[in-house]
Amino acid sequence: MKTSNPILSRRGYSRDDGHPGPGLRQPQPVVAASGAHSANDHPGNPGSAYGDPRLATGVVVQAVLGTLAVSAGVLIAYRMRWIRVTRRFQGFVLASAAGFVLLMAADLLFSAFGGGNGLGFDSGGLGVVFGVVGILLGACFLALDFKQVENAIVNGAPREESWMAAFGLTLTLVWIYLEALRVLSLLRGDER
Repeated sequence: MKTSNPILSRRGYSRDDGHPGPGLRQPQPVVAASGAHSANDHPGNPGSAYGDPRLATGVVVQAVLGTLAVSAGVLIAYRMRWIRVTRRFQGFVLASAAGFVLLMAADLLFSAFGGGNGLGFDSGGLGVVFGVVGILLGACFLALDFKQVENAIVNGAPREESWMAAFGLTLTLVWIYLEALRVLSLLRGDER
């Protein structure tokens, strides 16, 4: 026989038959999900407490479309074998990414401790150039991710290890999206 908590039972929170106590109703998923959007408090809404009004005017949509365009272009180029992922290509991409990340870390340190704009990668033409370089690096990482997926399929990797390829693709797409968002906001003149 199932025993219930006597304190919760007296207050009407539970019963032995699995139904809520007196006065309590079963939650309705549709009503619960729609309640989150009824107050217009969701990210991206210009009047929202969470969203940035500048980003709700189209920059986010443009960044998403740009990310989709880059990923589709790299996928087509990879499938047509215009991009060949070799050890040399992989080494070049990894070395370039390490240099890019170190340069951005130096910029962050200079802006945090040196004051001002750091090395200048957050504004103006230099910021746009480094944003485009970031997008190109992301495109190269997409090619590496596609090669990883192709190798896993050819070598018969276990299904349980597919999450690594999915994580790599997701991380790369987020990288490209953030860089595209940065470039578009710099082109619009929105300073950080």
